[in-house]
Amino acid sequence: MSSSKRLASTNNKETSTAIAFVAGIAAVLMGYSVYSHLKTLHDRNALPKKNTPKSGAKLEDSIRLKSLAYLTQSPNVNIQSSSIKIILERAMSGITKLV
Repeated sequence: MSSSKRLASTNNKETSTAIAFVAGIAAVLMGYSVYSHLKTLHDRNALPKKNTPKSGAKLEDSIRLKSLAYLTQSPNVNIQSSSIKIILERAMSGITKLV
């Protein structure tokens, strides 16, 4: 009987040691996961903000007129029509500002 009690006691200690070891490993992994997520969020927020155009300004306004004139001679019809549209919009906005 005493032999079986010692065996049960040893088995109990081994089981509790194994459970404690697994719980420790799980805690370390969870801690690292939280750290990793927080670092990622911090890095996202720390990125420099891109220069945004002035309010009301469009991306097309940054294209020089000489470049638009060159694009009107493109063999691609879509590029031609887009550049002509931008040139006409600029011309129309210039007329309305003068009036």
